[in-house]
Formats: sequence, C-alpha cells, structure tokens
Amino acid sequence: MKPERLTEKVNNNYFIEDPDVDERKAINKLGELEDIEQKLGIDLVRYLRVRIDGAYFKVPKEICDEFPTSYFEGGIVHLMVKDITALGVSVWFWDHWDATTESKEWFYPSEDLGKTWALTKEELE
Repeated sequence: MKPERLTEKVNNNYFIEDPDVDERKAINKLGELEDIEQKLGIDLVRYLRVRIDGAYFKVPKEICDEFPTSYFEGGIVHLMVKDITALGVSVWFWDHWDATTESKEWFYPSEDLGKTWALTKEELE
C-alpha cells in the first residue's frame, strides 16, 4: 500500500498545496512520526536516508584482519547498505583487490548510529 502524500516539495521546502488536504491531518502525521522517533531514539528521516545514500562505517578489527587491503586503511569506509530495519543496518565487506574472496556480512545496531556508523565521515572521526 502506497502511503498518502499530504505535502508537496517545492525548492527543498514542503507545502500543503492541495486544498482538499486537511492541515490538521498533515500535522498529526508529522506528530506520529516524531512520537516514533522519540520512542526509538533516532531521527527517522536521517536513518532511512542510508538506504539511498549509503553510510560510513568503522571497520571492525575482525574485518581488517580477514581482508587486509588498503581499502580499509583508516578504519572508516563508505558502503551502500544491504538491509535496514528498526534494529540496524547490514553491509557487506569484501576484498576490493581480490574478487575471488568471499564477502562477509556485518550488522551495525541502530543505537550505534553516530558511534560505529554514520551518514558523514566527520561524525565518526
């Protein structure tokens, strides 16, 4: 089921352009989303954005040991997210210089956002 769109985006700003849309309904939807954010302790828009943009991840020692390539130097890499849930995100690590090696899936909990993974590299440095 496709969610109902209550706003219209114009030049990176949102408006209620449709005269048939009740302003109160849009405010209630935003309020419900904010309630969920507070309950989960995360910014949902920011959190869900990683599925589109990818994110930066601190590379666990086990991964560095298993795939000792220069790609993991510095310990922070940008990866596309394999899967995202309320519990966290999954990514694949592999040896970028040796395509014959098997990849390894790694899970980052949502509560570690800003600690072991983030939307920007600067947040982890």
